[in-house]
Amino acid sequence: MRNTSHFVTATSPRLLSVVVILSIAGLVTGRAHSQDSVQLESSKSNVDSEESTATLRQRADQLQRAITDLYSKGKHREAIAKAKQVAEIRRQLFGDDHPHYAASLNNLGELHRAQAEYDEAKATFRQALRILEKALGKDDPQYAFVLLNQGLLCVDTADYEEATGHFDSAVSALKKGLGENHPRYALALNNQGLLYRELGRLDRAESLYHQAAEIVQRSVGEQHPLYATTLNNLADIDQDRHEKARAESSYRKAAEIMKAAYGEDHSGYAMCLNNLADFYRDQGDFPKAEPLAIKAVEILKRSLGKKHPHYAVAMTNLGRLYLANKDFSRAEPLLRDASDLLKKTVGPQHPWYASSRHRLGELYLAKGDQGQAKQLLKDALAVYERALGDNHPRLIEILTSYGRLLNQTGHEEEAKAVQNRVDGIRARVASDKIEHVRR
Repeated sequence: MRNTSHFVTATSPRLLSVVVILSIAGLVTGRAHSQDSVQLESSKSNVDSEESTATLRQRADQLQRAITDLYSKGKHREAIAKAKQVAEIRRQLFGDDHPHYAASLNNLGELHRAQAEYDEAKATFRQALRILEKALGKDDPQYAFVLLNQGLLCVDTADYEEATGHFDSAVSALKKGLGENHPRYALALNNQGLLYRELGRLDRAESLYHQAAEIVQRSVGEQHPLYATTLNNLADIDQDRHEKARAESSYRKAAEIMKAAYGEDHSGYAMCLNNLADFYRDQGDFPKAEPLAIKAVEILKRSLGKKHPHYAVAMTNLGRLYLANKDFSRAEPLLRDASDLLKKTVGPQHPWYASSRHRLGELYLAKGDQGQAKQLLKDALAVYERALGDNHPRLIEILTSYGRLLNQTGHEEEAKAVQNRVDGIRARVASDKIEHVRR
């Protein structure tokens, strides 16, 4: 979920680096939906009877079909309500320690994650993992798949160290348990690639994305949304490396697949539009970028709501587009609203929040308000450094802006030190790029 601008940098969040495909992600049974309201029967005597057991099973199946449909339409809140009912039914049918109950908890946790309810997702995944560890062991693919989802949650919350451990364990177990041609293994590789890209390790991320794409092609085909996800992620790498034609083609194809699979009102399609808009912005093509960015914001507002961080990210990117076009009156309210929302949803130590503050800092710098610009840029830089380290490529752009501000305010020596730091990061990135070409 990032963006690139100059030199393999990634300073504006890019959406749709991961899309969880429920037909693949379901553990024991698929997730599903129905508009029907189902009242659970809680008495033990009912569950004990064969008739009541059959009725509960049927209700759970109806609800699961409903959840899948709701999820595909981006209606996470409605899906969560039904997923809670499924979990309770399965708890009654199978008990608190059964893998079927854990599967329902995994699905519920994933829906909470999609809705950016991170605390609820974390608690639910942990409960599912405790059950599966006791029932099946840590090497079982079902345990590994929940661990993979927990790793994604850690990426969402910028806890990259914990995510690394979860992904390493999950990928190893899924490879051993399901084999190298299974779509779940492909999804695991894709998600591990996402983490490496966040950490600035583009070569490793690209290799994982390619492996995932090849498996997806063989196992579920090129029209599956998971293939769109891998295409999108490969396009991110191509854009980082200024492979413009290939990046544009992949972004467009990913959007077409998502549109065909889910329709034009789905958040997955909106995320593709957002990324394509970012691509055109980076090429300086404002007429192509603006309608795509506006449409992405509108779809995410309808599908996820005005309190979801992905909506805020899309607003940040639209604000950045107006900033690049020097339309400050449109850029400022978007960036301010996005910053306020991201502070509430992902917290002030998250790179997404830093990105919104970074762009606000650039806006004030462009307007000549150096005091506000300095504080915003310093705050954003500190968040980036804590989350990503001191030498991440993502720092290049904000350091360049900060150095420019220092020069404007007469702090030439500090500006030189900042420029030396930028040059060092650029040199490391260039060295990595040369090594990539040699291979």
